[in-house]
This record gives sequence, C-alpha cells and structure tokens, in this order.
Amino acid sequence: MRIKRYAVLLVGILGVVLLTLIYSGQEKHVEPVTEAETEPRTAAPPETQPVSMISDEERSLLILLEEHLKNTDLPAAAALLNDNEQAFRDLYYTAMGGKPYFFDGQETGFEAKGEGICFQSYSTVFFGNFGEEGLDGPGLALQAIRLDHPRYDYSAGNWEHGLLNGKGIIGYSYYEGINEEEAREIKKEGTFVRDLMDGPVTYTSVNAKGVETVWKFTAENGVTVMDDKWQYDPDKKEYHLPSELDGSRIYMQEESSLQEVRWKNMIPWK
Repeated sequence: MRIKRYAVLLVGILGVVLLTLIYSGQEKHVEPVTEAETEPRTAAPPETQPVSMISDEERSLLILLEEHLKNTDLPAAAALLNDNEQAFRDLYYTAMGGKPYFFDGQETGFEAKGEGICFQSYSTVFFGNFGEEGLDGPGLALQAIRLDHPRYDYSAGNWEHGLLNGKGIIGYSYYEGINEEEAREIKKEGTFVRDLMDGPVTYTSVNAKGVETVWKFTAENGVTVMDDKWQYDPDKKEYHLPSELDGSRIYMQEESSLQEVRWKNMIPWK
C-alpha cells in the first residue's frame, strides 16, 4: 500500500517537471517596430495643375485668330488684330513680358515648335509649322497696320528655316476705306531664295473696283534686272515698264535705285 502511494507521488512530480520544461522552452515572438512606423502619417499633397499664362478671353482671341489664318482669311485676321489692338498689346507686353511667344491652340509658351501661331510683336504673327529655326514648309506672316485706313502686309509661300524659299507671294491690302481709283492691293509673286525674289516676277495692282494692272519683269537676288522691256527716259533718269495688257500704265524705277534690293520678304522671321 505504501509502495503504491510512492508510485502515484512520483508520477505527479514528473508531470509537474515536464510541464515546467515545456512552458519554459516557448519564447514570445515580438514584431520589431521601425522608426518610420512610429512617425505620424500625413496625407500626400494634392497634384497641382500648371498655371496658365493667359486668360480665357485671351485664349479665345488666339484661337479665333489661328482659325482665320488657317483658312487664309487675311482680312478677318487683320481686322481681329486691329479691332482688339489693346488686348493684343496687353497680351504681348504684360502677360508675355514683351517677348515673342507661341500658341499651340491651347496654351502659350516661348518655344515655337510644331503647328501654331507665333507673335514677333503684338501685331505681327506667323502661322504654320515651326522647327528650331522658324517656319518650315507652307506658311504665312501677317502684320496688321492702321494708317489712314486699316490694312495688312503679308508674306506667304514655302518657308525653310524661317526664310521664304521657293514659290511665294508678298504684298499688302487695305481691307476697308479705299476710294475706287486708289490701289487697294499690291502683290508680288515669284520664286524666293532666302527671302529674296529671284527669277520672273509678277507685280499686280488692284484698285477698289477690283480692276487689275499687271507688270512682269525679272529680279536677281532681289534687284531689278533691266532688259529690253524697260524704256529709259534720259531727261527724268527713270526706267519705265508698260503694263502687260495695253501698256496704258507705267511702272517707274529711278536710275539711282537700280542696285536697290526692293524685291524681298518684308516680314522677316527675325
């Protein structure tokens, strides 16, 4: 009976020892806490949109101007510039700091690249496709002017590196206020080599009634070539060129101006 009690007691002691060993062998696993996790979290700043350099009203004017130029509606483009002269002045001198600027159809900038319009002054604008050196390919330049009557000067044709190069036409036109007998439009058409007319030139004058007078001659590097079409007047020291149809009208050039470079792009890129 005593032996049985000792056996029970021994089993109890061994059970306690075994449980103690089991619990003492288990380690608590504690996840490390990094410094970053202890810092307070702040919300990411919201994305900001770039601030436009122009107002909605100015953008509307530029979009309309580009549309007129794209449609080659030069009278409408010139009227828009002249009728809104103060707005275009403010845009050029205030918003753009008096620097040439480019408009791509939505926003303005100081780098002319791709298709759009580029202002060289508040009233002088170029339209077409722009590369690193200026207009490249078909394009035009327009300058709106207010003299006794509103008018515009223009240069249109093929451009290379900001220069008229190839077929082109230059001239000016009064789009309102001209008397019937006055010249409403003057245009000179031919081939340009680096902004200078070279080869056959067609010079046309159009009066307010739409009647055209045409002269044809030759230029070389922008200088008139005197050939047998021209008649010299020794008393006046002038050369006269009769008009093409009936010779009733004369284009005159003074002898002293024979070396003058007069047949050239009058709206250069820079």
